[in-house]
Amino acid sequence: PPSSSSTTTTTTAPPTGAPPAAFSEKIRKRIRIVKPYPFTYATFAKGRWTNRTILDVYNSEFGSYPRSYYEGAIRNGRITVGGKIVSTDYKIKGGDELCHVVHRHEPAVAICDFEDKDDNDNGCDINTPKYITVIHEDNDIIVVDKPSTVPVHPCGGYNFNSLFHILSDQNPLLRGSLHNVHRLDRLTSGLTIVAKNTEMAKALGQCINDRKGCYKVYLARVKGKFPLNAPVEKRFLDEECSTSETLLSPHISNGEWTIDSDKFKKGDAATSIWITNNRGELKTTTEGVTLKDVFQSRIDPKQLENDGTAVEIPVERNGEGSIHWLHLACPCEITCHKNGVCKAGNGKAAQTAFGVVHYDEETDSSVVLARPLTGRTHQIRLHLQYLGHPIANDPNYGGEMFFFQRWGTQNV
Repeated sequence: PPSSSSTTTTTTAPPTGAPPAAFSEKIRKRIRIVKPYPFTYATFAKGRWTNRTILDVYNSEFGSYPRSYYEGAIRNGRITVGGKIVSTDYKIKGGDELCHVVHRHEPAVAICDFEDKDDNDNGCDINTPKYITVIHEDNDIIVVDKPSTVPVHPCGGYNFNSLFHILSDQNPLLRGSLHNVHRLDRLTSGLTIVAKNTEMAKALGQCINDRKGCYKVYLARVKGKFPLNAPVEKRFLDEECSTSETLLSPHISNGEWTIDSDKFKKGDAATSIWITNNRGELKTTTEGVTLKDVFQSRIDPKQLENDGTAVEIPVERNGEGSIHWLHLACPCEITCHKNGVCKAGNGKAAQTAFGVVHYDEETDSSVVLARPLTGRTHQIRLHLQYLGHPIANDPNYGGEMFFFQRWGTQNV
């Protein structure tokens, strides 16, 4: 952060009534706080802004503040054109540079937990600037465990509280040498690969785009007995496909479907559900395979093959080793770029495979393993909502902010 700001870590105490499993005397939950600092937003005039007043543009195009704020900011010189103070009725010209100086307050973000060490353990002090857990590092890449709430790169209200800046604060030698390979949503935690040079970033990025030699898997806790709420009317009918079709069939490729039917317009993305065994072979209702079979099968996320398929393990109910995957092809689209709101049902084709890891009766929730074949914005969250099993604590797409954590609603 700039000299006018600093970072602070805050240790959170267990809230009253918190379940014992959620906290430990030796594990401290921490957040990172960046002190407010002055920041200048600068942009060149867009074509659609030409001949419009500066007040109208800021009020309609940005909208982070009320109109009265923008009036005062223009008059007081916090909003300028080409470094000069202008009136509220100034009409923007092509090539104008607009600058807006604000006192920026970034939201706090979670950082890695701190584990207390015994006095004779020579553990690190809590003031040591360790914010992100590094899993692997070499001359070309660094693999980290990104906490939830941390964006990968500066966006929206987050700047210094983004992954790249935090890693640079943790290790100043990384400053200016980090390059994006892939991204996780801000609220998603998990392994993130960051390249240390442009060549490696391009090579790994191409590998991920081509789905060659790599795959992505996610774990999510969802509401209900997955996938019993899925819309069965969207499942393939027996007469529409044969049992010999597999995931590698030319009919199904990265969420793009080839459909020979008058029901769909050419170029439309199809929406459908189907079930396969662990080898990718289609299982139909004629064979007696239902959504219940998917629910009753179990996948061990610690035992995955190199292609992302699961290692067969016995199912407790019948002692068999049959694993079933539920696949969903459902297009996704961004409905509001400004707020990042998305929805399923229209837009670009998207495909995800789901398997059940565990079901918890007390919370009536399932832990599922998700394998996305495409990378649409909020794809997994949207697909789980579409299937009737939203991520339990995802309030944006059908979940609850404090799912089964009544203590989370208390003031702490």
